Amino acid sequence: KSKADNAPSVETAYYISSRRGDRAETLGEMIRGHWGIENRLHWVKDVQQNEDRNGIGRRGARLGNAPENISLLKSWVLSLFRIKGYDSIKNATITFANRISCLHQLVIT
Repeated sequence: KSKADNAPSVETAYYISSRRGDRAETLGEMIRGHWGIENRLHWVKDVQQNEDRNGIGRRGARLGNAPENISLLKSWVLSLFRIKGYDSIKNATITFANRISCLHQLVIT
């Protein structure tokens, strides 16, 4: 049935693993944990912060450790927003954009 009918849908996904003896529930938790990280961190950095299109780390550019450092700072700020209770990363980013002193207060409290 289609999603328009509000009927539940079933999706089958196949995974290859070298782990032996794990129960299906354990593997399912591991897979959901992986996708939780993907959705809460990588998706936000890719889609909301345009990390893949920001030009840092372009092939041929001599930027040293800049791409890794910027990525680390972004991850740190995202974690800080979540620790401080911001549900919307977009709203938190807008709140602190160009307000370094406010962001500093958030860090020290």
